[in-house]
Amino acid sequence: MKVIMKVLLINPPVRQRQGPQDIPVGLAMIASITKQEGHQIAFLDLNANRVPLQVAANEIMIDDYDIIGIGGLSSQYKEIKTILPVCRQIHPDTLIVAGGGFVTYMPDKMLRLRPEIDIIVIGEGEETWKDLLKAAPKKDFSTVKGIAYRNEEGEIIYTEPRPLIPDL
Repeated sequence: MKVIMKVLLINPPVRQRQGPQDIPVGLAMIASITKQEGHQIAFLDLNANRVPLQVAANEIMIDDYDIIGIGGLSSQYKEIKTILPVCRQIHPDTLIVAGGGFVTYMPDKMLRLRPEIDIIVIGEGEETWKDLLKAAPKKDFSTVKGIAYRNEEGEIIYTEPRPLIPDL
């Protein structure tokens, strides 16, 4: 029997000195995949809705999520590092997955700097995300290509690299 999970995706703010102009296409694709795979999806767009951290925390508290995904660029790291501890505090047992430019180029360093992150998706996330959704109920990520994660002993594990999608 398939386990239906509740997934929250978070789009952090970017370029806060100007109004929101960016559509989070990457996270929108991940949301679409989540829905296609039969899971429940919630999307918290902190870029479009620039709210104080407490308001964001209230939104994160709305449901008990099995997975929280956050993606972003290096320029969003300042905001990401403030929201991650909030996610972990509210949902201590939830799987937190990070992707995008802020983690792809230095996944081992980010896993050390941000202990809240459980798994980092390296590079393109579309196919990797499908595999993560399948592996999450068993909590065995060893066969998911294109990720870095901490094992039970705290060691950083890299799985086999995932080939690029030829016609994305």
